[in-house]
Amino acid sequence: MSKRHLVDCGLTWSPLNRSPRIIDREAGLLDWSVLPPRVCIYGCGLGASEAPLDDPSWVVFGLNTVPPLDKQRRIRADVWWDIHELTAQSADDVRFFRGLSMPLFVPSDMLHLGPHCVRYPIEAIEADVSPGPFACTFAYQLAYAYWAGFREIGLYGVELAYGTHRERTVEWASVAWWMGFLEAKGVTFHLPSVSRLGRHPKRYGLDYHAEIKDVNDYL
Repeated sequence: MSKRHLVDCGLTWSPLNRSPRIIDREAGLLDWSVLPPRVCIYGCGLGASEAPLDDPSWVVFGLNTVPPLDKQRRIRADVWWDIHELTAQSADDVRFFRGLSMPLFVPSDMLHLGPHCVRYPIEAIEADVSPGPFACTFAYQLAYAYWAGFREIGLYGVELAYGTHRERTVEWASVAWWMGFLEAKGVTFHLPSVSRLGRHPKRYGLDYHAEIKDVNDYL
């Protein structure tokens, strides 16, 4: 039996959701001034259960067809993201994206799906923040969050080391690069208790045996 697509699951939306006003769809500009100053980037991996989805003091980014569900199993998201070109989308994906009532960040070839679709401003991000590396949606979200003015960022369910070969290599490296880059610019990261993103608890060599044990346990 095939799994039902998110568009057909009948989930309701959290009353905490507050969508920013779209200023310029082509330029990727939204009015964040009326929303809280910290953002939760949500994935479906380890640590997702600690995401602050019931806390109104967070902006929440949803992505693809991964619903951030609060304690009442309602979808909690203020903005949605899908950076995959139209050729990568199924008919059900398109149905879901067309039906969203919040801003949806997309590539240029998906802008026609509705007035809520916003082009990811890659040129401005690369010029104003950094040119990369962009190996996954989380990297795009991190760069945009900084560009939009967020200086507190939560990463929940983004433990890529537990994922596919691609996720635990190039995608993990991409997210780790952006975390270090943004921490150097003053960003504070909030991580779940199980997270090792950008973290290595023991010192290689200097904590020789303890570091080896810690790494072997993690691996």
